Amino acid sequence: MYEKYLTDVSYGDNLLGFLMDIEIHLESSGIFENVKVTSSEDVNCLINASCTFSKNHSQSEVENHLIKLWKNKLRYQEFEKHRFELESNKVVLYFCTVSSGLGVTGKIIAKCA
Repeated sequence: MYEKYLTDVSYGDNLLGFLMDIEIHLESSGIFENVKVTSSEDVNCLINASCTFSKNHSQSEVENHLIKLWKNKLRYQEFEKHRFELESNKVVLYFCTVSSGLGVTGKIIAKCA
């Protein structure tokens, strides 16, 4: 999906740092619980994150919170693309961001607990 935007992909410590940033920001958000973040070798989805949110939050609130995290804390400033999918009791953020030629792709799946 986002492979066309990548010249090279983040790996090693660079990818680990991005993974840790996602984990920290989701865990400290006050909305998300049961946060799990893993990496893969799939260029179109280097990072897979999942979390849950309580029924007290609407999908719209979750989407808005994820977009704020993405735009203000997670993405690289040089380049980014993202899109959302809203499904029954689930919000999925697909993303791609690039800095100095190195890119990160992935998704964050937030499910209603």
